[in-house]
Amino acid sequence: MAVSKTTEVEIKFKLSERTSKLLAAELFASELPKLTESAYFDTPENLLQQNGLELRLRKAGKGYRQTIKALPAAPRAFSRTEIESDVSSDLPDPGPLSRLLKKAKPQACTLQPIFETRFKRWKNTLQSPSNRGAIEACLDVGEVRAQDKKERIRELELELKGGSISDLYGVALNLASKYDLTLLFDGKADRGYRLCTDKEIKAWKPKKHGLDPDLNIVDAATESLRQAYTHFARNITPVVEIGHPDSIHQMRVGIRRLRTIAFVFSQFTALNSSGSPLSEMRGLFAQLGRIREMDVFMKDVAPETNGLLSEKQWGTIEQAIVRNRDGKMKTLRKRLTTSQFTSEVLQLGHWIEQKKWIDASNANSRTLMELNVKQFAEARLPELYDELISRRRLIRDGEHSEWHRLRIQTKKLRYASEFFSSAFHQTKSKAFIRRLSSWQDRLGRLNDIATAAKFLKRISREEQGKARKDIAKSSLMVAGWAHAVLSREEPELAKHWQVFEQASPFWTK
Repeated sequence: MAVSKTTEVEIKFKLSERTSKLLAAELFASELPKLTESAYFDTPENLLQQNGLELRLRKAGKGYRQTIKALPAAPRAFSRTEIESDVSSDLPDPGPLSRLLKKAKPQACTLQPIFETRFKRWKNTLQSPSNRGAIEACLDVGEVRAQDKKERIRELELELKGGSISDLYGVALNLASKYDLTLLFDGKADRGYRLCTDKEIKAWKPKKHGLDPDLNIVDAATESLRQAYTHFARNITPVVEIGHPDSIHQMRVGIRRLRTIAFVFSQFTALNSSGSPLSEMRGLFAQLGRIREMDVFMKDVAPETNGLLSEKQWGTIEQAIVRNRDGKMKTLRKRLTTSQFTSEVLQLGHWIEQKKWIDASNANSRTLMELNVKQFAEARLPELYDELISRRRLIRDGEHSEWHRLRIQTKKLRYASEFFSSAFHQTKSKAFIRRLSSWQDRLGRLNDIATAAKFLKRISREEQGKARKDIAKSSLMVAGWAHAVLSREEPELAKHWQVFEQASPFWTK
């Protein structure tokens, strides 16, 4: 039995009924749809799903085509590893799974069908704008079924069959300019598993993937951008579908990582230049931040007040925050499901791959571009560390509001340390990052407390009548509480800074 292993590069879009009919009539006008039926298998404990795998059997002629899909070691927004083979019966062959599962190895007898898909598929081959790439376009309309539950399938898939990923982006951008398309990072298998388990879609959080110390720094910057872009993009669907606080947080972290990369590699890039696709994400970052602020207040700040306000006062505040959050989520979802946003996300990904952000306009930048990861890190990390150390006076002399500036600088050093840690001694780098993270968390908590009263004042302004007056009054009480806490914490903050300063930077010999 021949087994082929390839990397599937595919962009998917969620469609409205109107758009799917329009595409069928225009993009697939000369194509007849084919009924496609597939069964997905797993163990009773969903061992494959737990390991990020999916196994599908699809009828193909007189036999079946088995497909196993998995995320690559360094996840990509639109890429997955695909292992395919022909099998003679409607039972899967577990052999290829043995190389993907580190522990338990399922046998054919333990694999069972858990859900199925049934849809009509229109297929067409499209040429990229450059005429160098071939893109297979598939329009799927049908449903995924699990026992007595089902969910509608209505999507467009664009798979790269020849050329570069830039060709795929080109076709996707062209279609997004003509049709109402919403990016989809939730596959048919994901929806099938949720039907089986009744679990909500989760926020996407990447596993840490270190950079090769000998990798050229331009390639390292590209790899870091790809990872951060994936972090951002794969949280679009969870935010749209559920909007859970963790998905809001992870999407925002993805954008922050992109912005930090722009800062860390600013000596030879123009990532943050005015009008760049990355700079266009500032508004979205702020939009997510306003929702995140509400989530943090309810989860972290409110419990710390220890009976400062009455149950009735907190009830008024909570109701106002829920109304405010619902309104902002509605606005956010509307933005994330527009063709304009789809184009913005695709343009950002395309721009990263084209490397148009490289700035080799001067001799210094060209010299830096010749370095490898370790060489660059040995020069850049001390600069970021010194910038943070130079702000130590803010702990003693700065206003509480200025501690936030210290926190921002701490975040930049932490992200940079995580980017480059794989090039250095792991024990030393982990110990340093652990202390740095602890310091950042303490500053974050104090910033949340320092801004709590201002936050409540903003919430009060969006209320009417008695609720507005009550929340404004509560904000004054919270302001007094916050001032007392921060005054008490200030000496402790200096002690924690001393603990951090005692940590040896891992890049020093």
